[in-house]
Amino acid sequence: MRSFIYIAGLSLAFLWLLGCTRTQTHQAWSSVDSWFRPPNEWSRFRQAQSLPDSDISEVIPERMAAAEEQLHDVACVEISAELAAEFIGRPVSPRAGSSLFLVRAVYLNRGTGKFIVVPVGNELLVEHGSLGRSAVPMKRQALILRLSQKPETVYVSCSMDE
Repeated sequence: MRSFIYIAGLSLAFLWLLGCTRTQTHQAWSSVDSWFRPPNEWSRFRQAQSLPDSDISEVIPERMAAAEEQLHDVACVEISAELAAEFIGRPVSPRAGSSLFLVRAVYLNRGTGKFIVVPVGNELLVEHGSLGRSAVPMKRQALILRLSQKPETVYVSCSMDE
């Protein structure tokens, strides 16, 4: 009987320790937007260099409906400097060797994060990372990007850290 109590006690202690060491995972979003399309393989993007912030501009709220219309069937479309200026509310100067693209993005908490854009070959990762404590719905944000080539595949993701 004494060994049974000893084994039972050890088992309970082991289960308690196992529960304490298990990492807690929580879903950062309460709803998923149709623009959300994360890559299956992240490593190639984590090892690559992201675009400078100066090559990333957010479409202003007043122009989001028009931007969403342009991105209805595609994740990325090349646009003129004039149209880009309309979308972001300020002039955009062309740069040799690059073009301007309207691209899909999603975010969770705008005020506590930023967009990171990583081109790798003919693929592009557009990700927004933010801080937060509870799940929130994904929201759309169109971006104007300055890229050297049009990507064939665009991955759109977001994340939240506590």
